[in-house]
Amino acid sequence: MVRAAVLVLLLAATALADEAASARRYVNIEKNARGERKVLPAWKTYADMKACAEYGARRLRAGAGNQAFQGGPCVDGRAADLAHGTAVDVLPHDEATCGPLAKVHVVAGDASGRTACVPPEQLSRDPVP
Repeated sequence: MVRAAVLVLLLAATALADEAASARRYVNIEKNARGERKVLPAWKTYADMKACAEYGARRLRAGAGNQAFQGGPCVDGRAADLAHGTAVDVLPHDEATCGPLAKVHVVAGDASGRTACVPPEQLSRDPVP
């Protein structure tokens, strides 16, 4: 009886560990035409990302060019800039904070320990060279 209970507990712990490990993802940034990879902006909230997009669009219309998305909410709302290959753990979805974005906990790199919102399509199950 005790053996059976220990076996059940061991199997349950293994299943939970597998589930936690499957939440690990890696930032995947495609190379641009010059063969370079930029960084992925990670946002404090989905509202912060939208505020930056609106701010940048206004500045583009005003002729700001390459500087359109610099400053203001594009800096204030950013949690981090994530490099290609950065390891993150996907957290339970948080509609109020991240909207359609994935909520992640950064586990490697300069932003390690931070929680942020990123587009889920920028995350891969395995590291991409």
